[in-house]
Amino acid sequence: MIPEPAIKCVKLKNDIQAHLLQATQGLPPQEITDRRRKKLKDTSSPLGQWWQRVTSRHPVA
Repeated sequence: MIPEPAIKCVKLKNDIQAHLLQATQGLPPQEITDRRRKKLKDTSSPLGQWWQRVTSRHPVA
């Protein structure tokens, strides 16, 4: 049997993915990529900080 916290984690992940899919539905792939890159560039989250370090050394097109 799967522990309760693991089930909640999977539900949260599924909810987030559904929200992201709904927010980008109908957009061309390049627009989705551009939006994600802009969000990463403008955030101070750990992932955003990592992205900023990587792209400052190796710019992406």
